[in-house]
Amino acid sequence: MTHTISSLQQSVYTESHNAILIEDIHENSLSLPVLERLLKSIQDGTVGVASVYRSDCSLSCLAFATLTRALVVNFVAPPKTKKKGQGQQLPVYRGRTLLQDLILCDSNVQLYGYRIDRIAIALFLDLSLRINAAVDMLSVNPDRYDRRSPQALMDALGGELLLQKENVKTLFAWRGGRDPLSSNEVALQAWAACRAATLPHMAPRYAIIPRIATDTIQDFVCNLHYVVESSSSSNT
Repeated sequence: MTHTISSLQQSVYTESHNAILIEDIHENSLSLPVLERLLKSIQDGTVGVASVYRSDCSLSCLAFATLTRALVVNFVAPPKTKKKGQGQQLPVYRGRTLLQDLILCDSNVQLYGYRIDRIAIALFLDLSLRINAAVDMLSVNPDRYDRRSPQALMDALGGELLLQKENVKTLFAWRGGRDPLSSNEVALQAWAACRAATLPHMAPRYAIIPRIATDTIQDFVCNLHYVVESSSSSNT
């Protein structure tokens, strides 16, 4: 996959914003200079994150965004579980290590996203990556709205009065894996998360949400997913 750079005008908020510079890259091409371009654009440690999944529910790509830039990282599909007795040497991806060290587990970075609990699990099980200080934005008002409702989403984005509501509904509509988000769409979702987190009236609400972290989970738990999967396969 080629490394592409493009720009995008946001269509989530009614207020105008500067164009977003988007880098779309495969994890095998991910390098320190690429990540540094994103890191240098971070304000107050705030980074939005959004995800795309394959039809088998494995993590296909992640978008990270600041107010001015977005980085879309496309991942190699996880290997299929081999039968019992067959050894499996998992490849080492340098890009993943950089991503974990410089963004996912950097204590100076706060990650904001919708359904970030699912993102944390997918990172852990599919890519063996940890995450630290992640904020599930849909938990901002759990007692008022069903977290799966459009109202919960728009409340998390700062409120309906600030939004282009029809565009928001289209951008964040559940697609069931049949029509995956484009790079621009997932980048815009991540950008919207970053923008919402920096709104003056939203920052105090997000500050009290417990952070999600998987960086202290023991390595052996990673194997639980594959053990369960193998067991299920053998019983079918």
